[in-house]
Amino acid sequence: MLDQLVDSVESDALKAMPVNALNIPPEPAEVSSTEITLPKLRQALSELALHHLDHPTAIPQLLQLVNESVALLDNPQKDLLTRQLSHDAMLSPGAMSLLNLLGFHFQARGAHKTDPYVVFPHWDHDGLVQPTQMALHALVDLSSNPPCCNSLAKLLVGPEDALSGLIDIVSITKHTWEVQLKVTDIGVKTLWGHHTSRDFLLSIGFKQVGILLLFTNTSVNRKLLNGSLHVLAAVLGEKGEAMLKKVDINYLGVTSAKIRSASARKRVSSQFKLPSLNPVLLARNRIHMSTPWLSMESDAEETKEKMKMARSLNDLQAEYRYYMMKAHDWHDYSLKPQALQSIDAVGQPKQKPKVVKVKAGHTASMDRVPVQQEPTLSLAGTEQRRDYSHFLLHSRSENIMARHKEAVRKVYMPYVRKLTSAE
Repeated sequence: MLDQLVDSVESDALKAMPVNALNIPPEPAEVSSTEITLPKLRQALSELALHHLDHPTAIPQLLQLVNESVALLDNPQKDLLTRQLSHDAMLSPGAMSLLNLLGFHFQARGAHKTDPYVVFPHWDHDGLVQPTQMALHALVDLSSNPPCCNSLAKLLVGPEDALSGLIDIVSITKHTWEVQLKVTDIGVKTLWGHHTSRDFLLSIGFKQVGILLLFTNTSVNRKLLNGSLHVLAAVLGEKGEAMLKKVDINYLGVTSAKIRSASARKRVSSQFKLPSLNPVLLARNRIHMSTPWLSMESDAEETKEKMKMARSLNDLQAEYRYYMMKAHDWHDYSLKPQALQSIDAVGQPKQKPKVVKVKAGHTASMDRVPVQQEPTLSLAGTEQRRDYSHFLLHSRSENIMARHKEAVRKVYMPYVRKLTSAE
């Protein structure tokens, strides 16, 4: 086929070059998946935990924003739509990346260059708001123990297998305290032999007595144990949900990567062929119907499967049309209170205090500038603020369209076969 010839020539040409001139990956990653979002969440939480002493108010303020986001998604309230992002939260490493991951945006507050307005997310499509809320609430409890936060921050950016093993130990200790762990156990031996995971376990109350791994059951250690369990559960996806409330033996000793690969094998094994369409996967995740139109009739079973696929596509169309309408309504609903807050101040009589402090360094022939003088916004600045609000709506609309395209591709994937080089 012509597509394969073009791709092969392009691949050969790019291999001969020292750099990728087109800068186009052969198969772009999915718009949203746990393989993409959870590592980003772990990275952001790691930075917050590592620098919590330098920015002590950042984690509580982020937790407040996430709590308000949950409240707005359930029941919009106008009094929350004029929230501002504090300077300490802006400077904290990991804070902005975490908020952007959750879908937060920001709008400048008039002529001010700091404390921008928070534009709350209009949906939680990746399902990250609840895990982030749980993790931030746990980090508030863990922040009282700097060694625990430092060790946890290093573990969050480390191998996922170590986190999977740690949640096994922590969940067993919390939910089945009668089970006695030993440092010679396979899962425990690996973690206890690694200095970072051992420092973390020591910081939350574990200690070795002979071959036994004991937990010092004090109120402080129980608080640290519970907080650690919630952070680990928040960043481990399906296994974290299963191990949070009880010890699920189906997930005990199983890594998250194995869980994802098992789910992928299950999807592949349930493939169904559609000879009358015969969709094939081309380069860059393009799907093409290789059977000519009306050249082959479908039997009853295939017709039933095609109707099922058509209903799924129709449901997706209605679902994402609703998301698009909600994004536009949410944009108006969010930014109008912020604009009205500035408009209400126009024309209001200003209070003139008896004593006005002015900035130092001016001579008698220069105008005195008050210390608390409100900056004014020029016409160009007003236009820039308006253009940026349009940019926010455009970027959210593009994100919805990209996710819709990805969802449609996933509907077709169970029926798609990938072309080989021989074809």
